[in-house]
Amino acid sequence: MSKTKLVIEYPGVVFETKVIAPTITNVGEVPTQTKTVVVVGVPKGGTSVTAITLDMLGIPIATRDHEKHTSFYENQKFMVANLETNLAEIKRLDSLHAVWGFKNPSGVHVSKRLSPHLRNPHYVFVTRDVVAVAESVAYQRNKQKLSDSLISECSTQNQDLLKYYVTVDAPKLLVSYERIQKFPAVFVFSLLRFLQVDCSDEMVVSAINHISPIGGYIHFDGAKLRIRDEED
Repeated sequence: MSKTKLVIEYPGVVFETKVIAPTITNVGEVPTQTKTVVVVGVPKGGTSVTAITLDMLGIPIATRDHEKHTSFYENQKFMVANLETNLAEIKRLDSLHAVWGFKNPSGVHVSKRLSPHLRNPHYVFVTRDVVAVAESVAYQRNKQKLSDSLISECSTQNQDLLKYYVTVDAPKLLVSYERIQKFPAVFVFSLLRFLQVDCSDEMVVSAINHISPIGGYIHFDGAKLRIRDEED
């Protein structure tokens, strides 16, 4: 793991952040051509924006159009606790795509069940402030205020997520929903670096622009966007 400063430049704006560059292969090796991207998080925790971004970068997340709109990019074949159904869908997607992924917003259980059967899994763990998660869940459940039990529930889910993160012995990237919103360009380029996939400038710019950072959208012209690494 190498520590670098990721600098993204655009006229009038400079995004600068210290990041841990995820190590996937040794220097000089050819990046792996097949992989399965697993987006792991908690309910209302930022997995949707991550899945949409990956889809915009050309990585199939929900392979059926209705799942994009009615199920928030969740592949329903993986939401069923039936290993036979899960494995059939994995086999189908492996046959169609060199790189594909799925979103798991239900905590760690689905990922643990499917991990042994995935082809070269790459994990994107998404975290979010526990109060913000609890507020979103309360709104979804038509609650008028936060209860102690709901705060406890969301806190436990976050703790379980991070405990699972440290046990995963595979390529993994840890991102924050709050930082996704504040630094959308950093997020998109971190995904590209982590997954080592090729995308057109138009796809990258569209993926950045669809994320609304604090203060509103920042629209980028791909011809003016620059990114570089600096050793910290």
